[in-house]
Amino acid sequence: MRSFMCSVSLLLILTVCGSLFAQESGNGEKAPEPGFRLSETALLNVSFSLAPEFESNINNISGRSYERDLLTGALQKSDEIMDLIIRMSPGLRAKIDDHSKTLGMAIRLDYSLYTGIEDPGTLKNFANASALHFDTDILGEFNKDGNVVVRIANNLKRNSNPDQLTIENGLHTNLLEDFSLAVFIKNSEDTLSLKIQSGIQLNYFEESLFSPYNFWSSRSNVYGQWKFLPKTAAFFNVSYIYQDYFNAGSVLRHDQRAMPLSVVVGALGQLTPKISLKLSGGYANSLAKDMHHDGTAGVEFIFKNSENTLFKLGYVRTMFPVAIYQHYTQDKVYANFTQKFFNRLLLKLDASYSHLDYGKNVKYPALINAPTSETVNGITTTTTVTQKSIDREDHLIRLEPMVSYNFLPWLGLALKYTFETKQTPYYAQVHIENDAPAPFDKEYRTHYDYMDHRILLTLAADY
Repeated sequence: MRSFMCSVSLLLILTVCGSLFAQESGNGEKAPEPGFRLSETALLNVSFSLAPEFESNINNISGRSYERDLLTGALQKSDEIMDLIIRMSPGLRAKIDDHSKTLGMAIRLDYSLYTGIEDPGTLKNFANASALHFDTDILGEFNKDGNVVVRIANNLKRNSNPDQLTIENGLHTNLLEDFSLAVFIKNSEDTLSLKIQSGIQLNYFEESLFSPYNFWSSRSNVYGQWKFLPKTAAFFNVSYIYQDYFNAGSVLRHDQRAMPLSVVVGALGQLTPKISLKLSGGYANSLAKDMHHDGTAGVEFIFKNSENTLFKLGYVRTMFPVAIYQHYTQDKVYANFTQKFFNRLLLKLDASYSHLDYGKNVKYPALINAPTSETVNGITTTTTVTQKSIDREDHLIRLEPMVSYNFLPWLGLALKYTFETKQTPYYAQVHIENDAPAPFDKEYRTHYDYMDHRILLTLAADY
């Protein structure tokens, strides 16, 4: 199976691929919007997709991780688990849209079935991963034709995804609630605009093991833009996040809390009919237990040769809150190429490299912790934690070619290949022993590097 994966991977890397897209009519105008027209302003859309996906490393496990019994010498290494997953996703959208307001709602269900085709044991191991997930949206936009527009949005979803950053290896099922309120203010000439947005996020992991990473956050953002030329504008953006881990222990809760503040200014515009450029720079500060000052920056080059050809190349440096390390800074270089043929065939290629630089580890602050002991029911357990690196940094590479074909404006087929790898020198080693009548003496070593291949074939109808 691994040789099959390598062969298909090489074939797909050489194929520039894309996603489903809306067709246009022959005169360049957009085709009539598909859906069931309930009235002049009300539209109902239904969708369904069937997507078999083969994945080589479901949990994003590092093959260097292991569990060792120090009494018997038995060693159990972590193995990459691959499987064929069948994803079935029905969806429903409805909206009322007129000149002054938009009201919309959407719900998408996603059932992922782990088949155990590679290893019959996989089906048993991932029995609770075969679950029903959902993604819901509610949107209200009012006074659209005025100088002050109000937008209310709410998103609630349940999903299971491998954490790319810092929690633990494995699939983690979580509920995420995201509510936001925004006010858009603009002048009559539409040369000056201001967006003020505030919202709350609540993240809840269903597995009790990960409850210390449950968080709520308050997110505020102010964005202003001045269009001083017809196709050129200057802008500023100020954002502030307060993120608190409410289920963590009394010490770790306050240590993990993060409050990143970011101030960015920049300009964007069209240099020629085919070339556009966006530049930005600013300052960020993580107002946490260990305050961290940093710079932010961004540059994006866009080349649009025609309505059918688009190329983007960019770099961005940003700061985000994260458990255990309080914050991390991301330097990301990315490229995107899209080519459309005959209004039906779309080829697309996305590639990116990210360098992730983390703050201080507040869970394991020292290179080698002094052993800690705890006595329960007369049994004393001693734990010692060792780390390879206090200053953690990761290198994340992602390559995603895709090709799609629309048989009808609302029916299409897409093939996508994703290669993702993370390299990091960081690992955590935990030594646990106790003096129970049946002695327990084990060592766990977790590495956070991984490599993953995914092949996804999607048949989607959206009408």
